[in-house]
Amino acid sequence: MFLAHVGPRGRALVDKRLYLPEGWTSNGARCAAEGVPEAQRRYRAKIDLALEMLRRARALGHLSAEWAAGDDAFGMSPFFRDGLAAEGMQYVLDVPPDTPVWPLEPIWSSPAYQGRGRPAKPKPRQEERLSVKKRSLAQPQEAWREITIAEGAQGLRTYRFSAQRVRETQYRQPSGVLLVVYRQNLDGSEPRYYWSNGPEDTPLETLPQVAGDSLNLASLLFE
Repeated sequence: MFLAHVGPRGRALVDKRLYLPEGWTSNGARCAAEGVPEAQRRYRAKIDLALEMLRRARALGHLSAEWAAGDDAFGMSPFFRDGLAAEGMQYVLDVPPDTPVWPLEPIWSSPAYQGRGRPAKPKPRQEERLSVKKRSLAQPQEAWREITIAEGAQGLRTYRFSAQRVRETQYRQPSGVLLVVYRQNLDGSEPRYYWSNGPEDTPLETLPQVAGDSLNLASLLFE
């Protein structure tokens, strides 16, 4: 795993960690045969390694960053997202298309009281719980904007973007408010989706710029 820093003067890999799945760390003979140092034979999850690298880079004081980005292995982890927020960082993290979300103001309903026991607690209407893919398809045309991220090997990298604030899902119920960012090719194909904790006044152009540089790296720091 690698940590990279991106800033006005360019980008560079600044740290790395060896990730070993539990199939390796539980097999001491295999690790020894492959020369894995004993100190690295304890299982460490990717999110733990990523936060360790990030905190170390910030503690050294050589790099300053406000944003972090990463793939959906990190976007789907509340622990990782909370770790970034605890560091005072904003993020743009990939999430799968089937990630379930709720509207900002979900509708709650209470089952009719049957006259026995305690009244049932209100429940959110499950039909409002939709995937980010379905929510993106419901976005009106005026909510989408064409934004050029950078120039690639085959020319300008321009996509359609839209974003809206929603509530994430925890235990099948509405939870905290996050910004979900939708991205499509100009013809509407190959969509991608991102979580962000950026403040409400974050320009839409900022979010694609952060996300666009995370395509090939596990995690990034951005000035």
